[in-house]
Amino acid sequence: MPDGRIVTMAWQGENRGSTWTGNASFPVEQRLVSSPDGPRIQSVPVDEIRALRRTTRTWGPTQLSPETPLLADEPAESFDLEAVFDLTDTTAGSFTFRVRTGVDLTYDIGTHALNGHPLRPSPDGTLALRLLVDRGQLAIFAAAGVYYECLNIEPGNDLCLTSEGVVQLTAVSLHHLNSIW
Repeated sequence: MPDGRIVTMAWQGENRGSTWTGNASFPVEQRLVSSPDGPRIQSVPVDEIRALRRTTRTWGPTQLSPETPLLADEPAESFDLEAVFDLTDTTAGSFTFRVRTGVDLTYDIGTHALNGHPLRPSPDGTLALRLLVDRGQLAIFAAAGVYYECLNIEPGNDLCLTSEGVVQLTAVSLHHLNSIW
């Protein structure tokens, strides 16, 4: 980019709609960083995405438990969700984001894995996740951008955060996004 950033977007060809075939992923800024496991590529959403935010709702700090799910009543077609969990002294075995019917992101606290992929909490015991969803795509960011995954999903409006046991939720911010068109 003219400002020196390296920004990438991928073509996601699996989404098939009545008027389109595929979509571009969210743009991410990438750089090479040092990690405890050696050099890694860090991917973070471009700051310009923040300009698409139209409304924001926040929760926390609070305890998440099977009896107190969050986000279930929120419209969720296109959103930017930021969540921070304090995993020290938790009794929970896992917590799950349902981002669409049949699309669950489960973090197993005992094995430190998100849907089977290793993801350790920060040295202070917290885990920060950022989910970007726009109709048929889901981008997952964690570990300061060292963990990045971009997936095709079916369009919908489902959203919920649940847990198996009690986990401390430091903060959740749900930003509904405007269209870029």
